[in-house]
Amino acid sequence: MNQAGTARKSTALLLAALVGVLMMFSGSASAHNRHFSTPVTLSYDGTNFTGYVSSQNSACVPGRTVTLFERQPGGGATAVGSTTTDGSGNFTIPQPGADGLYFVTVSAGNLGGGYGHSHVCNGAESRTVPAGSGVLGGSQGNGNGNGGGGVAGAGGTLPFTGAEIAGFVVVAFLLIALGTVLVRRRNSSEHAPGS
Repeated sequence: MNQAGTARKSTALLLAALVGVLMMFSGSASAHNRHFSTPVTLSYDGTNFTGYVSSQNSACVPGRTVTLFERQPGGGATAVGSTTTDGSGNFTIPQPGADGLYFVTVSAGNLGGGYGHSHVCNGAESRTVPAGSGVLGGSQGNGNGNGGGGVAGAGGTLPFTGAEIAGFVVVAFLLIALGTVLVRRRNSSEHAPGS
């Protein structure tokens, strides 16, 4: 087989592989699940518990259900109050009267999306703050929405999954290979006898 025939066959195989890869990853481009972190803070001013919900997606901030819990001495917690966030994500819950340790949770919420898209506001838990007689200025939430120890979270999920990135890399390599074959083909036809 001559060089031109080999180049045409290589080009056809690369194009077929490229079309196959594009078809394989077209489903991941049209449907996706997106989760948005929604850290919640909590402080105590001597009368009320106040805080706010934040998110990289502004639709995850207003109208969120925030529930106040009192930690029990033997373990567990009891819900003692609830409210919804205002348009800026702020909330206030009156202190229920008992001294103790309190935290809030913000419930998860589905923003919908349609056409295979799912946008979800993640639930979160604040850090525990003390409240009662003589307590002013309780601590803030930790920023990562898990109620853990004070290390701020990144504030959201990555825009691409590993599978999507792998697909982009495969497509990029196929395009580079296709370009290499086309350049070799052009160069071989320029140097062929009778050109």
